[in-house]
Amino acid sequence: MRRAALAALMLAAGAARADECEAFAAQLVAQGATIDLKTRDGFDATLRGEKVELLCGDLASVTLETPSRLPALDFFTTAARAGTAVIAQDWPTLRDTAVECQKAALRDRTGYTRLDFDRGAMFCEVSKASLRITIQPLRRD
Repeated sequence: MRRAALAALMLAAGAARADECEAFAAQLVAQGATIDLKTRDGFDATLRGEKVELLCGDLASVTLETPSRLPALDFFTTAARAGTAVIAQDWPTLRDTAVECQKAALRDRTGYTRLDFDRGAMFCEVSKASLRITIQPLRRD
């Protein structure tokens, strides 16, 4: 009896998570993205010419990568607009945070940094030839 109840609860949680993931994807589409592929863990999309990876799980996140350590401001704007799919934050604030995150990663010897802000966290990783930005909401308690 307990196993059946636990299985039903897990299925309901999985369905709720799937519904939430679909809602995040709809938010990306509302920003102008096209969904390229539904994956096991989320969606791959294209927004303003940039590839966006939407991962859904305990914490949803969006990740963008560009083949430049020093991309144009338009890349940060696109990352910010994608970030609004998973965080209730205005995109200009997210864009400014992304620029600061990239600068901090460039200064850091590891090329990696995390910036926390009021509604989430942003992770930036700079290599010799690319910049990767991940945006996720605060942990749910």
